[in-house]
Amino acid sequence: MAYAPITLNVDIDVLHSLPPPGGMHHRKFRQYNENGASYRGTGWSGMTPAVPRQLPVASATFTARDAELRTLDELRGAGRKLIVIQGIGGVGKTQLALRWLDIHGATFTDGNLFADLGAFLPGGPTAPAEILGRFLRALGVPAAEVPAEFAELVAQYRSLTAGRSVSVLLDNASTAAQVSALLPSSPASVVLVTSRWRLPGLTTEGAATLDLSPLPTDEAVVLLANLVGDDRVGAEPLPARELADICGGLPIAVSVVGARLANRPKRSLATLAAELRQESARIAGLDAPGGPSLRAVMDRSYDRLPDQAARLYRLVAWHPGEEFGLPVLTAAIDRSGADVSRSVETLVRSSLLEEFDDSRFRFHDLLRLHGQGQAEEQERDRALHRMADWYLRAAIAVELTVLPRRWRVGPGYVDARAELDGVVTEDTGREQALNWLESERSNYAAMIEYCDHRGWDELTWQLSEALWSLFVFRGHYGTWLGTHELGVIAARRCAKPLAEVKLRCQLAYGLISLRRFAEAVTENQEALAVAERVDDLPGQSEALQYLGICQRGLGDPRAALGYFRRSLDIDRARGHVRGQAFRHRRIAEVLTELGGYEEAVAETELARGLFRQVEDRTSEGRTLMFLGTAQRAAGRLKPAMAALTEAGELLTGSGATRYRADALAAMGDLLRDTGDLVGAREHWTRAHALYAEAQHPQAADMMDRLRG
Repeated sequence: MAYAPITLNVDIDVLHSLPPPGGMHHRKFRQYNENGASYRGTGWSGMTPAVPRQLPVASATFTARDAELRTLDELRGAGRKLIVIQGIGGVGKTQLALRWLDIHGATFTDGNLFADLGAFLPGGPTAPAEILGRFLRALGVPAAEVPAEFAELVAQYRSLTAGRSVSVLLDNASTAAQVSALLPSSPASVVLVTSRWRLPGLTTEGAATLDLSPLPTDEAVVLLANLVGDDRVGAEPLPARELADICGGLPIAVSVVGARLANRPKRSLATLAAELRQESARIAGLDAPGGPSLRAVMDRSYDRLPDQAARLYRLVAWHPGEEFGLPVLTAAIDRSGADVSRSVETLVRSSLLEEFDDSRFRFHDLLRLHGQGQAEEQERDRALHRMADWYLRAAIAVELTVLPRRWRVGPGYVDARAELDGVVTEDTGREQALNWLESERSNYAAMIEYCDHRGWDELTWQLSEALWSLFVFRGHYGTWLGTHELGVIAARRCAKPLAEVKLRCQLAYGLISLRRFAEAVTENQEALAVAERVDDLPGQSEALQYLGICQRGLGDPRAALGYFRRSLDIDRARGHVRGQAFRHRRIAEVLTELGGYEEAVAETELARGLFRQVEDRTSEGRTLMFLGTAQRAAGRLKPAMAALTEAGELLTGSGATRYRADALAAMGDLLRDTGDLVGAREHWTRAHALYAEAQHPQAADMMDRLRG
C-alpha cells in the first residue's frame, strides 16, 4: 500500500531536533526546502491514507448521562481537543466516551483510533511506543516501515495526523506521560482519555477534566429496566429502587444485578434486594458468574496501591461514620501527618477516596465494603481503637475549652489539655470549638454505636460523657438520648457506678429539655440511689438539682425548691463554688414563679457573683437573663432591659445556641411589655430560628408568639 502525496507544515527546528534518519522511509520522508520555512514531502507515493475504525461497539443499554454528554459538547465547542473522563472503576467512563464518539462519528472524517493503555495489566501499563506502532499501522503505514525509535514514532504519528480529523479514545490511562505521546497534531482531532487516576500532568497539554459521578437512583433504575425489561421493573418499583441504591449508582454493579436477574427470570427483585441488603454479602453478590465482576474491578485498583496507601484504604474503610478528616486518618494508621497526606493523595488520585470538601473525605459505599474486606481482624480492631481514642481525646479537648471547670468522671480528663492538633489550639474560641464538635456529631454517634456493638464499654460511656457541651449548648436531642442510653448501659456493664450516675444525670437533662419530665424523674431517682449507695456527693447534688427541675416542670415549684436547697447544702459542704452558683440560680427561678421577686433578685445576684468568681461567662450571661426575667416579673422594666442586654452580650460568641435563643425570647417578651411589638417580633423570630436549629420544643412556643 502506498500513500498519495501529502503536504506537511512542520517547524524546521522540530525537524532538526529529531534523531538522524535511519531507513528508506526517512530518506523519502525528509525533504525540506532551502528556506526552511515549511516541509513538503511525499511518502509511499500513490498510496491513499487508511481511515481506521477501531472503536469498540458501545453498550446497547447505555442510559441517560445527558448532562455529561452536554458537558462534552460544550468542552469540544470551546476548542478543547483533549478531555479526560475521570472516576472510580465501574462508573461508566468508557461507555460515556463511546457514546459521545458514536454521536459525533461523522465529524471525524479521517477515522477513529482506540487503545487500552493497560493500567491494570499484570505486566504493567502498555508502553506508548507499542500503541504508536499500532496507530501507525492502522493509519496505513506498512509494518516494515514503522520506525523503531520512539522519537521517530512520535514524529511520524503527528505528521500523519496533521490536518486530519481523527478521534482517539485512550482507555485506562495510568499516567500523563502515556497520553502525551499519543496526541495527534491536528486541531480538528479530539482525544478522550478515561482513567481512574487524576492526571494533572495533562493540564500543560490543555486538558479538560470531566469528573464522572455514579448514576442518580432514577437513572440507575432506568438502566436496570433496560437490562431486565420494563415490565419486570414496573411490577416491583420499590425493590428496583432499593437495588439501584444498593449498587450505589455504579453501572457495572447494576449490570451485575441485571445479569443475575436475567439468568433467573422467575426470581423477584425483592428477593435479590433482601440478599444484597446484608453488607457482608454485598460485594460477593455483585459478581455475575461468567460476566462482570465488581470485586475484580476494585481489586485491580487496590492491587496497584503502594503499601501505606493500601493500608490506609483497608483500615479507614472501617471508620464508622460516612465522612472524616485527616487527623483521624493519622490516628487510624498511627503514622505521621505527612505520611498520611501522601497516602490520602494517592487514594484520591486513584478515585478510591473522594475529597468532597477541603480536607474532608468519604468512600463510595461499595468501595468502603471492598476496603473492609481487605483488612484482617486484629489489624482492624487496633485501628478502630485508635480512631475511637482519638475522637475521645478530641471531645475532651473541646470540653475543656468550653467548660473547663465542670465536674467529670472519665479518666481521660486527668492531665488532659484543651488542645489537640486539627481540633483546638490555645487560640480556639468556645464557639469555634463547639462548631468543630457539632460538625463531627454524626461520627461520634456512629463511633459510640460501634463501640457498643463490639462491647467496648469503657469507650462507649467515656465518649458519651464527653459530648455534654455539644448537647447542652446545641441540642440535637435524638443523638443526645441515643448515645446516653448506650452510655448508661455500658457504665453498668463495666461496674462503674460514678459513670452510671453521671450518664443518667446527663440523659435526664436531655429528657427535661424535651419536657419529658416523668421519664427524667425515673432516671434521676436511679442516679440518686446509686450515688447514695457509693457516697458520690457530686452525683447526689446533680441528681437532686435535676429532680428539682422535673418537679418545677410537673407543676410543683415548692417541691422543686426543696430539692434545690438539698443540692445547695451538699455543694456548700464540699466547697463546690460553681455548683452553689447553679443552685442559687435555680432557687431564684422558683422564687420568681412563686412571686418572691426580692428574694429571687438577691439569689440571682449571688449566683452571678459566684459564676464571676469561677470565670464562667456563659453561665453568668444565663444568670443575667434570669435576673432580667425576675425584674420584668416585678414590673421593673428598666433594670430588666439592662440585665437582658448584658446577658445577650455575654452569650454572643459563647457557642451556646439554646441559651442565646432563651435570651432573645426573654428580650422579645420584655419589648412586648414596653409596647415595642416590632422589636418583640424581631427577637422572637431570631429565637425561633435558633430553637429550630437546636431541635428544641421551645421553637413551637416562639411560633405561637409570632402568630398571636
